Amino acid sequence: MENILEYSLRILPGLILISSVFIIMPKKQLSLRIFLLIFGFILIRDAMTPVGYWSFGLYEQAMWLRFIDDSYLLIVLGSLSIAISVLLLRQNDLRKLVRWGNPASPSS
Repeated sequence: MENILEYSLRILPGLILISSVFIIMPKKQLSLRIFLLIFGFILIRDAMTPVGYWSFGLYEQAMWLRFIDDSYLLIVLGSLSIAISVLLLRQNDLRKLVRWGNPASPSS
């Protein structure tokens, strides 16, 4: 539980800044909005390393990367990922970029 709190405190300033710019930015700036989303993903991913969510190792000649073995953390992060995805797909300009159903059908 303390890991989640420490992790949240690490990413909160960046998420507030990215969210504020994302909301203020005009919807016509689609490329910049997508860039902000990618930047936010990188922030969230890279903040996991110092908290200890990732572990690296070496087995013979192969390097491996493993995520922490905590089911509560996986449920929390998975639920937040779903919530953020649903929130982003509620915006028409971003929803149009996601292809649903048959990929051969013409886009509308």
